[in-house]
Amino acid sequence: MNPLEMFRRIKLVTIIGICLVFVVYLELKHLIGIKESSWALPWFGLVLEMILGAVSLIIILQIAFELVATQMAKLKHKQEEFEEMGNLLKQASGESDRRNVLLQRKIDEISNLQRIIREMAQTMDLNKILKIILESISIYLQYDRVSVLLMNEEAGALEGIEGLGIDIEKLKNLKIQISDKTNFAVTSLLEKQPKVLFNYRDNPLIDFDIFKEIDQKAILACCPLEAKGRVIGILIVDNVKSKRQIEEKDLRALLTFANQAGLAIENARLYETERRFKEKLQEEVDMAVKKLEKAQDQLIQAEKLSALGEMAAIVTHEVRNPLSTIRGSAELMQEMINKNDPSQKYIDFILKEVDRLNKVVGDILSFSHKPQLTLKKSDINQVIDELVSFLELTDFVKVGVKCIKELDKTLPPFDFDVDRIKQVTLNIIQNACHFMVNRGVKQLTVVTKKNNENVEVEISDTGPGIPPENFNKIFEPFFTTRTRGTGLGLAVSRNIVETHGGKLDVRSQIGIGTTFIISLPLTTPSMG
Repeated sequence: MNPLEMFRRIKLVTIIGICLVFVVYLELKHLIGIKESSWALPWFGLVLEMILGAVSLIIILQIAFELVATQMAKLKHKQEEFEEMGNLLKQASGESDRRNVLLQRKIDEISNLQRIIREMAQTMDLNKILKIILESISIYLQYDRVSVLLMNEEAGALEGIEGLGIDIEKLKNLKIQISDKTNFAVTSLLEKQPKVLFNYRDNPLIDFDIFKEIDQKAILACCPLEAKGRVIGILIVDNVKSKRQIEEKDLRALLTFANQAGLAIENARLYETERRFKEKLQEEVDMAVKKLEKAQDQLIQAEKLSALGEMAAIVTHEVRNPLSTIRGSAELMQEMINKNDPSQKYIDFILKEVDRLNKVVGDILSFSHKPQLTLKKSDINQVIDELVSFLELTDFVKVGVKCIKELDKTLPPFDFDVDRIKQVTLNIIQNACHFMVNRGVKQLTVVTKKNNENVEVEISDTGPGIPPENFNKIFEPFFTTRTRGTGLGLAVSRNIVETHGGKLDVRSQIGIGTTFIISLPLTTPSMG
């Protein structure tokens, strides 16, 4: 029974008892007729009244205490309710703070992901995209090492492409065969699911040098890279340094990121494929255009040669014979006229012009047909020495050219037409002297050397150089920038060198000078 209820019952019984005693007292007084003067009655009444008053006071106090206790109990109950509400509010506040932290973390993840997606969308360079992916995974997802492996469908293997915090050379040599289905990376790839490696001791993936540092479970994970429903590669992440274990929530974040990364990588690869295709197509178009231009040039050249051949026949019959008559007549007149006669200079003019015309006719005849070579085993250095000695008394003195010879004395004698090669060398040197007339430094360098199975003669000048617009024309027949040139000198020279089985090349720099390279084989091909 509740103590409070028991107290209430005792109090009720006491009140009823006192009332009964008081009623009995009054009845006895009336029935017995006890007089007021009786000695017993006053004392009894007084005692009874005192008891009654005390009991009444106690009852009043008890009622007052009961009311106070009741109010205290109510207040205590309210306090407990308030404390309970405070605890609930505190729990709610803590839960709210926790949810706010998670929400802010998720907002940060989404914000970072959006920023990364924007960065990847701003470039189509595969290397830049891979760099963004690797750095983002390492920084935002907090992994120690990140590796990207892409599918090589022809080889049937995953091949290491790029990584962060890892040995790049070893990674690029990494090849995982798709047929090895026991390999952890291949399993993740085929199932198209991100996975955490728990059984690290017995998996073939750990046999590769690059992953041998994995020494405990749940610190390595793989995540497939997908694009348009097709797996194009795989991400491998690990925490070999921090040893932080990878949890389910880490995989979810990695998968979210991998989906965007896979699409970006595939787009970059498609763009690169398209770019290479366009470049290849452009190269083929350019090559076809060059072939057409070359065919056109050859056709024009053939037409020129045909016209030159016809002209050569006319020149031979209609020009050279009269020139011989004119020269003979001029020489006869020179003998007949006194050397001091003023007319002598006009005869000299006639002879010089006849010689010039004869040279033009000779160039035309030389170019109109394949030159006949008289091959003889000779020393190329001796030919150069003789030619330079002659020019030092003529052209070099006239122009003021300093000639430097760098001749390889170990060169063996070989078969070539001395007169023809001397003609080629003389033509190139005379051209060089002509273009150095107005130059401050007038220097000519002649070098002989062996290059594999060829002997090379390099003739370099300090002239103005060949303008770019003329560079590809200098060997064309009749092209010249000289006022009194025929435009056949270099064309004839190339023809002579190529008939020897050699090559005549040139390189030039504006403002610095020009170098011609005569390359002759040590073993001359059959001239049949």
